[in-house]
Amino acid sequence: METEYIRHPKEIRIGSKVANYLPDGYKAYRVDGDDNQCKVARSKAKYCYIKRWRDNEYYTSFSTNWALQPSIKSSSLREAVGAALRMIAEM
Repeated sequence: METEYIRHPKEIRIGSKVANYLPDGYKAYRVDGDDNQCKVARSKAKYCYIKRWRDNEYYTSFSTNWALQPSIKSSSLREAVGAALRMIAEM
């Protein structure tokens, strides 16, 4: 008996996409339990988070708790990475 599995292409995680836009010295990390969110860091003390919401909405914040921290809304990933770099530079 053969079983046919539907093979869906894997979606690239947001951390991999963000890493392509980052300059040298910055890294993107996966956030455990959430594939739609990543941590952008320059050092252990300088970091922020980018979260993808729906198709073309991205939020940048200092915390993973989006309800308590102010965030910057962006309409593209490139804008969200730019906002993250500005946030980290201001720290």
